[in-house]
Amino acid sequence: ALEADLADAQAPGRRAAAADAVGKLIQIMLDYGPGTQTWYLKLLDIRDALASDASDEAALRDAGEMFATFYHGGRNFSDFYIPDEDYEAQARKNRELSDIVRTLREATRS
Repeated sequence: ALEADLADAQAPGRRAAAADAVGKLIQIMLDYGPGTQTWYLKLLDIRDALASDASDEAALRDAGEMFATFYHGGRNFSDFYIPDEDYEAQARKNRELSDIVRTLREATRS
């Protein structure tokens, strides 16, 4: 019961962190399209789930379930990377992308 109470208390902060991460991912999809339309549309759905009137836990669960689908099948989200002609810049941008994805995954994990 203590773990459930702690998760409930942390839910608003987790929801805000997830919404922030989704916003950043949406912008990345806009910046690095074409070829990102599918991810962009799915991220809009996650954004909408997090902005819904659902409870924090329900919104986080729904967002997490939607995000999990990004990794099903071939050509999934793990194939996405940010290209850059400068190798060091590309490495930095993709580390930042990984951090954003990790934030979303951790925030939506039940």
